[in-house]
Amino acid sequence: MELMSLWCRSKGFIFTMDALIGVSILVLTMVLLFQLHTTPSHTEQTRFFVRDTINTLASIKVSESNNPYVLDLMSAGLISNPNNTILEQIGEFWANGDQDLAKNLSKEFLDDILPDEYGYGMWIDDDMIYNNSVPEKSQRVIYQRVVSGIKKGRPKEGYLGRAWATKMQKNNTLIVKGDVITSSVRRWWGGNNGNKVNITYDMDIPAGATLIDSYWFIESAWTDNNIDAYINDVHVGGGTGGALFTNLNSYLHDGHNALTVVGSYGSGGNEAGDDGASHFVLNYSIEKMNTLENLERKYFAQVVSHCSIRYKKPIFVLGDINSLFVNMSIIATTAELRIAYRGTEYDVSQKNVVDNNVYWTDNEIKSALNSVGITYENLSNEYFWFVVDVDTYHSRENYGAERKIFNTSYVEIKFSTTKNLYGNIDLTKVVPIDSYSDSAGGSFSQFYRNLGWRFDSPGNATSLALDSQLAWLYYTGTNPSQIASANSIVLYQHPPDPLIHEFARFGYVNKTGEIVAGTNTYNLSFGYGYYINPFNSLVDYTFLIPSQVGYGETFSTESDAKDDAINRLKTLLGPYVSATEIQTSASSVGRVPTLWGPSLVEVRIWRQ
Repeated sequence: MELMSLWCRSKGFIFTMDALIGVSILVLTMVLLFQLHTTPSHTEQTRFFVRDTINTLASIKVSESNNPYVLDLMSAGLISNPNNTILEQIGEFWANGDQDLAKNLSKEFLDDILPDEYGYGMWIDDDMIYNNSVPEKSQRVIYQRVVSGIKKGRPKEGYLGRAWATKMQKNNTLIVKGDVITSSVRRWWGGNNGNKVNITYDMDIPAGATLIDSYWFIESAWTDNNIDAYINDVHVGGGTGGALFTNLNSYLHDGHNALTVVGSYGSGGNEAGDDGASHFVLNYSIEKMNTLENLERKYFAQVVSHCSIRYKKPIFVLGDINSLFVNMSIIATTAELRIAYRGTEYDVSQKNVVDNNVYWTDNEIKSALNSVGITYENLSNEYFWFVVDVDTYHSRENYGAERKIFNTSYVEIKFSTTKNLYGNIDLTKVVPIDSYSDSAGGSFSQFYRNLGWRFDSPGNATSLALDSQLAWLYYTGTNPSQIASANSIVLYQHPPDPLIHEFARFGYVNKTGEIVAGTNTYNLSFGYGYYINPFNSLVDYTFLIPSQVGYGETFSTESDAKDDAINRLKTLLGPYVSATEIQTSASSVGRVPTLWGPSLVEVRIWRQ
């Protein structure tokens, strides 16, 4: 919310014959993909390539291999279990301290599969097993796989158990966050221009979800706007400047739901729309491990107006960006694209709309950024914005032809991450406000300069991100300090960083201790002239927890080993997930040397 004169604006491998044929086809296909694909699709193909490599190593047994080196190892008695997969055998060598055997076996297969013009290697629990002597680069593709075996240092006789949840129930939170969207509702000489700004957000509820509770907070572009809210075309209420609606489950159903806000002229504000602080929160329970949204494609809301439209789309990429692409399906004459990063906007280009479509390629976006000294590395793991003007934008404008942004418009993001995003149980939790002080006073007494949030991260969790959507207030003309920190690590500080007028979104990932096991803190501190309303803001934390436990201690009976595995699994899932069906297995151990697992195996690949 920006205070301006009278009005307030809120912006708040070689194998036996059958295996040989299949793997040969796979290897040949992957090599051809590397040789034939053009640069824009290289990263995606590389990702598939490295995934297929590690999955193949994890599926082919030692007994199926006619590789001369493997046959020599078996003849020498160095491989005790021919039912091990190649990946398990590499891991077993590593766990027993036979580093040279692990390295040579990795080299034997990776060198046979992966092309010479790339750097590549294998790591287990961050220990390098093998690389092809090409220096590793930061821009790389990594694929991970958890391999369970028998843990190091266990007794040599008895039973060991492992367990995994085949069915589970988790309590999760689905959040639809509003974007900054504005369009004129005031004639250029003053007064109501008769326009209504219609915004529809899509919300997809997973099939089989049991709805617990829900609420919808709406904050309009200007504090005097009249608004009406609809869920699936059913009117749920209205208000001036904003509204809070609760107990909305009866309006919702599995699958697609439409959340619509119609904004119109109030008592003098120039524009109607969404100031970016609106959000719909649904708490639900479900028997499904993976409920993460599509992280590689971010869709626009549908917007209908009879004036030009300005749409600011926030983007937060949880990894290293490889490419960006913006595709707009719109009704308009022209469209202009800009990128906002750390409080400053940079031009990309303006284009004519042809057949209701306009788009910007990765090369166009990257070139525009590079011309001002910004790289994709700068944009990775923090917020930036795509700003789209549908026709030349005016905050005051007469009623005109219909303009429309279709909800098929999107930003496509290709990125690399070291985290296995879809192989675990994902959970999102709202983080409550913990402290706030230094109120703006008066009619803005619920806005504060210093705010803090506190949340716990389970010891077994893989953190994804802490995200915040902030209802903000800025006194135009002031130059307040701005500090964002996590666990006392400063993430953003003005000065020297630029002043961000619209501090509407802020998010971060763990790099150097920003998110740790146990208690974590997130703090915002501003100088005079900048405030946040914690009660209308939303902070959430998304993390992953595993759905299985590997082999544990050695027990004298098989049932004791399985019971131990079940208890360890329940402890692992904690209060967040209830395992409704658990499958177990046990292995007998007799005069077997120390084995291994579970461990995280990575294959990494990069351009030389």
